[in-house]
Amino acid sequence: MPIFLKPSLSNHTRPRSRFSLQALRFASGLSATIGARACTAVPCGSLSLPYTSSATPQPLPPANHRRRAAACWASLMAAHLLLALGVAAQSATTTTTDTAMLGNTTIKFVSTTAGPQAGVQFLHVHQNEATAVTAAHAMLARAKKGQFVTWQCQQDRYVQFSLNGQTFKFDPNRIYTDAGATATLKSNGPFTPQALAALRTVAQRFASQYANGKRLVVALHNNTDAGGLTINSYAKNGDYAAEAEAVNISKKWDEDDFFYTTNRHLFQYFAQKGFNIVLQNNATVTDDGSLSVYAAKNGIHYLNVEAQHGHLKQQQKMLQAVQQLIAEQYR
Repeated sequence: MPIFLKPSLSNHTRPRSRFSLQALRFASGLSATIGARACTAVPCGSLSLPYTSSATPQPLPPANHRRRAAACWASLMAAHLLLALGVAAQSATTTTTDTAMLGNTTIKFVSTTAGPQAGVQFLHVHQNEATAVTAAHAMLARAKKGQFVTWQCQQDRYVQFSLNGQTFKFDPNRIYTDAGATATLKSNGPFTPQALAALRTVAQRFASQYANGKRLVVALHNNTDAGGLTINSYAKNGDYAAEAEAVNISKKWDEDDFFYTTNRHLFQYFAQKGFNIVLQNNATVTDDGSLSVYAAKNGIHYLNVEAQHGHLKQQQKMLQAVQQLIAEQYR
């Protein structure tokens, strides 16, 4: 059975109410440099006019000396103040890790939090989909709110674990129902009831902690160019046309960059803004154990932000639209 260890703060945790020592050292050093440059014409001891080709240095009159010194120190203190205020204004993030043992495999659920965003959860389950991670962290830095949770295990889409002398393999986005977990184990190798029970325990723990009770779950995924899954896959005569109730295809967007939702209102919202988006047919969708199926079964609004690997700007723009939605309708 899986063993869950106590969540722990990572070495990258930065409390929101304190300055980073490194940032303060940087601010002090930079402001000192600014002050020194502002005072270049005011050497310590006897202040001198800058050298020219036709004049030698001459002492400044006492009144000018005092005014120049006052200006120098004013510049220095202003630099210190502005830099300190800049450091204080930065929105720090906090990173925590929840660890689970599945057989002999360690799975980490790494949470990055920029600020409270009640009822909303951003999730990422395929570790090899790196563009999505970069886009999510950029979103947190920009919005200064939200929590993003990602699976970290074996640097791959699939996860392997050994139990009772056998090795099993599964897709982390196919484990949130019994039918889906059974299918993903069988399609990727051996299957035993013990392996299924262990896997479902991990899935239930993850869903309970990061999806249940949420008003909106936002998943982030990446696909490959011409890799098989596009917005057109859900259109009429597409491979997954039966899974979709409605599809909006925009000429302004690449076919690999699209939203996928379980909620009609969300479908209409993003369709009206000119995005590619699929509305899942919750009544007839195949139970593949994915988060979208789990969300539909449990009354959770679900939205997938799907973009091609490397389409960072596009995925960031999509996430900006998601944050606008949250500000308008999930406050």
